[in-house]
Amino acid sequence: MNKELIEFFKDGLTIDKLPNGKYSIFTPSTKRFTINNLEELTPEHFTKILNELVEKRRIEEETIARLRKEKEEELARWTSIENLTYEFFKSILDLPPLTEIPVMGGKTAKVGYKYLMKFNNGQEYEVYIHTAEQKSKTRPDLNEIGFIIANTGRLEYFTIEQLKKNIKELSLRFS
Repeated sequence: MNKELIEFFKDGLTIDKLPNGKYSIFTPSTKRFTINNLEELTPEHFTKILNELVEKRRIEEETIARLRKEKEEELARWTSIENLTYEFFKSILDLPPLTEIPVMGGKTAKVGYKYLMKFNNGQEYEVYIHTAEQKSKTRPDLNEIGFIIANTGRLEYFTIEQLKKNIKELSLRFS
């Protein structure tokens, strides 16, 4: 066996023969790839697969960064309460979390951006949007949006209707 190959699969190697006659190869570093015949198991081929994987990850990271930047620009503009929708909150939750914070009960929650929520009565809270799946206890036909209060870790739920009635402003917080 070519000793240079050992470096590529020293952490494990799985070879499965496929019904079409090709081979499925898996190593922890290369993940899964397909070859036509076993003679393709060369250091050059493993290097090629690793380079392709690195390039794919780079493109994915750039795409996520671009989408995050676009969403940040969209969210940085003050959000009119009248225009808030369940889909708006759902789109925020579809972004990958940025960090993990402590919440009540000694647990943690993965969260995205921090927002400043200003109520009509003058109260202000820094919040994270936590969920947009919870059914309302008072109106099961409505979904509630779950917010985590930043300084207490307390979870509060509001329907879109309640938000529009009680919230004056919801804006992205950069601090």
